[in-house]
Amino acid sequence: MEVLFTFFSERYERKSIMLSTNLVFSEWERIFKHPAKALAAIDRIVHHLVILGLMEIESYPDMEVTLFQQVVLQE
Repeated sequence: MEVLFTFFSERYERKSIMLSTNLVFSEWERIFKHPAKALAAIDRIVHHLVILGLMEIESYPDMEVTLFQQVVLQE
């Protein structure tokens, strides 16, 4: 994915990037096809990386189900 690599390279240390992915870094070779480009893209991303641990937050649908179950069990 040449366009994505170019985007990361052009914004590196100039502007912020917000990125969301369901792929772990070891699977990025599937996107970039060349291991060296995948490694370079990852290097640019993680250099000033801030990770937000959003997986520990309960989603709204899950909260609604929990609330619904509490109401139903009280009846």
